[in-house]
Amino acid sequence: MAEQATDNAHKIVSLIYETAEDVELWPTLLDACKTELQQGGDANHRERPPSSEDENILASHLLRALRINQRIEKMQNEIGAAKNVLDCLPMAIMTVDAQCSIVSANKLAHKVVSSSSLLKIENGTIYATRENAGLKRIVVATLGGMNTSKENSSAIKLADVQANSYLSIFAVKTTDSSDPFGRECCTLFIVSNVLSDFVSPDVLRRVYKLSPAESRLAHKLVSGDSLSEIAVKLGVTHNTARNQLKAVFSKTGTNRQSELVGLILSTPNSGDNKPFAPDAPAKNLEQQSDLKLKKMTLDDGREMAYFEFGDPSGVPVIYFHEFIVWQWWKLIDQEQFNALKVRVIAPLRPGFFGSKWKSTISLPDWSQDFLQFVDHLKLESYYLLGFSAGGPFAASAAHVSGERCLGLSLVSTIVPVENLSELEHIQPNMSRLVLGFAKYTPRVYRSFIKAILKTAGVNTGAYLREYLRHWSDYDQGLSEDAIVAKSLADSFLCTISADSSGIINEPIIATRPWGFDIDSLPQGTQIWRGAEDKAIPIKLAEKLNCIPGCVEHIVPNMGHLLIYDCWKNILETLLESPVTEPVRKR
Repeated sequence: MAEQATDNAHKIVSLIYETAEDVELWPTLLDACKTELQQGGDANHRERPPSSEDENILASHLLRALRINQRIEKMQNEIGAAKNVLDCLPMAIMTVDAQCSIVSANKLAHKVVSSSSLLKIENGTIYATRENAGLKRIVVATLGGMNTSKENSSAIKLADVQANSYLSIFAVKTTDSSDPFGRECCTLFIVSNVLSDFVSPDVLRRVYKLSPAESRLAHKLVSGDSLSEIAVKLGVTHNTARNQLKAVFSKTGTNRQSELVGLILSTPNSGDNKPFAPDAPAKNLEQQSDLKLKKMTLDDGREMAYFEFGDPSGVPVIYFHEFIVWQWWKLIDQEQFNALKVRVIAPLRPGFFGSKWKSTISLPDWSQDFLQFVDHLKLESYYLLGFSAGGPFAASAAHVSGERCLGLSLVSTIVPVENLSELEHIQPNMSRLVLGFAKYTPRVYRSFIKAILKTAGVNTGAYLREYLRHWSDYDQGLSEDAIVAKSLADSFLCTISADSSGIINEPIIATRPWGFDIDSLPQGTQIWRGAEDKAIPIKLAEKLNCIPGCVEHIVPNMGHLLIYDCWKNILETLLESPVTEPVRKR
């Protein structure tokens, strides 16, 4: 009988872990547990009360199964969210395993397959109808990390001349797959004449400062042509084409054709030919602005950098910078600014310039860094001003400051994102993709944003012009001002050049819940936003209206960068804001 009891127990434990994968088995599991615990050990199966040892054993397995189920559900949600984000991408993307079984594919990938005679899907596997061996070769070569001298070993070009169907497939190893089975996968980027042109040679020339010949060669590479084929089509020798490719590698910071293709596919396709970037961007923050960085050491040994401007003996206003640390105050009327008699102190958050990055940083973590910072400066009270991505950090600082916070102003502030639908109206599309990846698939996001920053770093001005082209008329107008344009480009370039960990990771922090209730912020909080702001659409911005007693300032005909023209009103209103106790939820 002991063997039968042991066998029954094993069956129940096995059922527990099956239930972790299929929640519909829970009733069966509960019934089996009840039956087993009520049965006695003799032949007549007399009822006996369950022993505490029996209960503890089953409880431990049930808890473990519940945790497994929660992890599976979380993973499934992440996969679903990743698919939604991938569907927004303007390129055909398909992830496959070594046997070309499809792990995931976005809408454009399905569109290409359904409209092309060159690809087909059968039983969940992708096939090339005319050169399937070639497709398998590039997948196996990519996953195996094979080094081969053969040109375009990670790419294949397919053509059906009669059907006027052409496509190129580039394979890139997936370093962080969301595949639930843990298979090693690679991502296929599919360029097809079914889709619109990805980027023009003229854009490649402007963004990467290529010569006309180099831009034509780079454009042909993305079409899937080999270097020899390109040389023939362009009417140059193979050696000339090879030298041009070396020049393209050097100017784009790439080393392989597949890497170059991935970079080009993330390039903005701008038709605007106006100059934007400065001829000689600043190399670091201090060179850019003549500001002297100061540093302090936090309790955990990390250094925090900060700088100050304005009246050293003035009213302390702590400024929380946006992603690019734009120094707009260098462009304004200094006499008017000095007349306010404010001492502006700008702490640089982890991963920006001299402030050391911390991998586990969050808004609550930052608020503790902040308290150490103001204690170091011996500030008994202060005002807080957060602009754009700095808004959540200013709000977090206000939350922990209590009566020390005399006033809080949030300008064009990012707010937590609860679902994908809230990203719908964010412009440009690249911002929507970045925030979507950051919210739902942060590990995938980091690879995505690194590729974007690499593109942006080659010609910062051209990239920013394309970025701002989708914002309001007000923001675009600022970008056409040569002085403002140079300031923006300088700030962005020195931010990504000094230490990119901050600008890479902060969108992940900004899109998560803040760790406290927004309506617990100080009464009288000043909220500023441009009526035409497309970077933070009104559906998101209105979340801040739940702050008790908040004062909302919606400025007509202005956009995200309104601080450039409204700084005086923003500061004056902040300094006049009533000193009140923060309201805490009970």
